[in-house]
Amino acid sequence: MKKLQLILVFIIVAMPVFSQSAEMWLGLYDRIDTLEYKYSILQNVVDTEDRGLIPLFQKALDDTNLIVQSSLDNSDKKFFDEIQKISIKKLGDFKVIEAEEAIFRAYQHTNIILIQTESIVALGKMGSVRYLDDFIITLRNINMRTEGNTNMSDNEAIASALITYFENVKDEKSYEAVFYASTGWYSSRSGIKERAKNALKLISDDPSSILKNIIEKDPSFSNKILALSTENESSASSQQKSELAVAALNEGIRHITSSVAESMELLTLRLLACNMLSESSYKALAAVPYLERILFDNYDVSEKLTVIETLGTFKNNEAVATLTTYLKDQNKKQADGMSPFIDRRTVIATINALGNSENSAAQEELIIVTTIPTWSTAVIQAARTALEKLKK
Repeated sequence: MKKLQLILVFIIVAMPVFSQSAEMWLGLYDRIDTLEYKYSILQNVVDTEDRGLIPLFQKALDDTNLIVQSSLDNSDKKFFDEIQKISIKKLGDFKVIEAEEAIFRAYQHTNIILIQTESIVALGKMGSVRYLDDFIITLRNINMRTEGNTNMSDNEAIASALITYFENVKDEKSYEAVFYASTGWYSSRSGIKERAKNALKLISDDPSSILKNIIEKDPSFSNKILALSTENESSASSQQKSELAVAALNEGIRHITSSVAESMELLTLRLLACNMLSESSYKALAAVPYLERILFDNYDVSEKLTVIETLGTFKNNEAVATLTTYLKDQNKKQADGMSPFIDRRTVIATINALGNSENSAAQEELIIVTTIPTWSTAVIQAARTALEKLKK
């Protein structure tokens, strides 16, 4: 029997692949019932693009799924694994959705990482969402290291395949799990974090509601920053980006920490939110009270300058009122001889912002600046320039 098998294998290898019909290959596949022989058949057709061979790959996968793997010796186990890998890949390439159950069964019943990853990728290629929830849970657990192999590189291989799957099916349900993969424990060598970040853009054009949930509920300040940055780089509308920036400002203000590192993260979050608000064509009025709080409370001067610049882009009554109130407070301090408690950088920045506001409500306080003789020449000149702009 072994001799006959080898002769048949030799004949098969020698035959031109395209001269044979798909039916003939299926017939040859059933000729001898050994895994080595069946593997040799699949090897001869693995590079063909004939969809007529789909039944052959389906049969090969179904047949192996019926075999109890523990009953195989090492040699047969090798052929078994190769048959599954070839069949799964080809069924995925041909997008045979009818094979999704058989592929998932192979995925569940193997401990061979390459078969698992090939199964995940194949299901993604055919657009199968039947096991979407299972895969979301798997990636979520790998992200948190509550599931997977002791070999971290194996876990990275599964995570990478899952990201490819989610890229293909493009279902927003997977967005959060992929987001946390982009900030997870994965090694730089694996490239998973960067791939996950890029995948987010493919999974959803407008992830605003998902990212808002992360910003408001995730205890990690670094994750809040990443969520806001992801929104900024997304295709969400200007209004949605501005509204998420407001939510981030709230988070950046309401959290108080004694940790220097965490304080820097909160500062980064607030500055990013200000930058988004400044650049947005949509000016969210809800941001003004938060910006006002930073301006009047005990925050760093450099951050106050950023806030003043942001408020200056709003040009509405609420923002102008905040800037005017701040300038009024500085005018009073200067008139009362409290100049040591004034930072002229913020005063000049406020004057410039009011001059650019195109809002006449700023005029009165700007005029008062020019009537206080103790102000420096630079401050008074800035006020006069601002008043000239408002007259135009």
